[in-house]
Amino acid sequence: MTKLVWKRLRPRDLEAFLRHLDAMPQAERPIYGLVGKKKIKFLHWVFAAASKLYALYFTQDRVVLSQRNVGGSRERRRIEYPIGDLVAVRVTKGPVWHTIRLEFRDGFTIKLANITRGQCDPIARVPVGGAAALARERLTVEQLTNCYFAYAFARLTGKDVLK
Repeated sequence: MTKLVWKRLRPRDLEAFLRHLDAMPQAERPIYGLVGKKKIKFLHWVFAAASKLYALYFTQDRVVLSQRNVGGSRERRRIEYPIGDLVAVRVTKGPVWHTIRLEFRDGFTIKLANITRGQCDPIARVPVGGAAALARERLTVEQLTNCYFAYAFARLTGKDVLK
């Protein structure tokens, strides 16, 4: 997971990735994404399970959680909500990694761990600003790089995009 934090797409790769996103249909085009581990509590220990990796991404009108195997080859579970059903985002800050808790209108909540502060900031703005809070102009190169890895993990883009 640490390679997702420190890696940065080269300018030409970033341009190719953004061109690929622009070529996608507007309704299916993701606007922001990240990869996190589901936080699990066992007795009095809390840990992030490596087998519960989630790709979280947003489109213009949906929030999608895609649970994948560690290799990312097969989707194990998919949860979709309208973006308006996202009631609250709570960020718990740690020394290096943060935890995000997403709460939806029907009571469903999920905690994702091993998230950097840079990845948390745009998501924290969503309950107030909606999809406009995730506008591409407001994202840094590092956040767009993490979006690329999240989309590749969720099989929305392939490695051939950067060629």
